[in-house]
Amino acid sequence: TKQTAVFRLLLQQKLGTDYIDILSGDKSPASTNDERGFISVDILSKYLSDPRLYHYYICGPQAMMDSTVQVLAELGVPSQNIHLEKFSF
Repeated sequence: TKQTAVFRLLLQQKLGTDYIDILSGDKSPASTNDERGFISVDILSKYLSDPRLYHYYICGPQAMMDSTVQVLAELGVPSQNIHLEKFSF
């Protein structure tokens, strides 16, 4: 949710209109630069003209990271452009 997203306000300040919320736990309607659900081919393709050109830094629950890596692979993102930070409790 917007209330629990870590570094949300800081990232919004730094990125301005390039900041996009993609929230899986928020049931309110989406708006501009605001998506609901999980990171997907459709969402990334909507905001990035060529997703293969970027580096991705992913940290979160293992299932979310696995899903995101799979989406990036489907888009043809080189594995050296995908950076993971794994953690456990």
